[in-house]
Amino acid sequence: MVNLAYYGNTAEAAKRGRTNAGDIHDDLAARYPGRSSKKTPQHLPK
Repeated sequence: MVNLAYYGNTAEAAKRGRTNAGDIHDDLAARYPGRSSKKTPQHLPK
């Protein structure tokens, strides 16, 4: 849980322009892929 919080903090630091925060965030992104932004289509009955 702490690791995920650190990952979130690096994302925020990268947004604020902190030096090297973007690099650290990119390295951690492989471990935390996140949720898909695509919604699955729901099939309607005919």
